[in-house]
Amino acid sequence: MPKIWRIRSRIIRVAKSSLERVKGHRRQATQAILKDGWKLVHFIKLNETELFNLDEDIGERNDLSKNHPEKTREMLATLNEWAEDTQRK
Repeated sequence: MPKIWRIRSRIIRVAKSSLERVKGHRRQATQAILKDGWKLVHFIKLNETELFNLDEDIGERNDLSKNHPEKTREMLATLNEWAEDTQRK
């Protein structure tokens, strides 16, 4: 079960998954965060991200990370903060 954080009175979900996601023709370990209808997927070894607006693209077919760089940076920073916080415990 993912840990749920309360940040600025909003609930977000952050998950570190041992599951892999296909990137190109290879499977890659990922971390993901869901917040306000957005989903960011971070490919750990590649250090790449994909951003999806789940309200408009439930199938996660359109990567919006290049169209929304500020949202991508914001969510990646939250994901990194979560990863650091959970490593300390």
